[in-house]
Amino acid sequence: MNDTVMIPDLQPSPLKVFEFEGGKDVRVAVAPDGETWFVAADVCANLDIENSRMAVARLHDDEKDVSIIDTPGGPQQMNVVNESGLYSLIFSSRKPEAE
Repeated sequence: MNDTVMIPDLQPSPLKVFEFEGGKDVRVAVAPDGETWFVAADVCANLDIENSRMAVARLHDDEKDVSIIDTPGGPQQMNVVNESGLYSLIFSSRKPEAE
């Protein structure tokens, strides 16, 4: 599988995976300009946020984007968040570990 993320107007970047003890992996891409993008569904799954689309919709436009990510089922559009968006999601979580 070729794990790459296409961030609009940027070149493909290899995906990295952050592994969390007791949680789910979070797929991460680093854009050529150095900005880090996290797959929003993975972040929300770790924070017990059930509806990632609604959570992402509440973020500022500069904290989110949509990217094409290669998956075992083929390329899919996925919501991604930058570091600022990641913190916004963490602060909105009601999971005790996120406090």
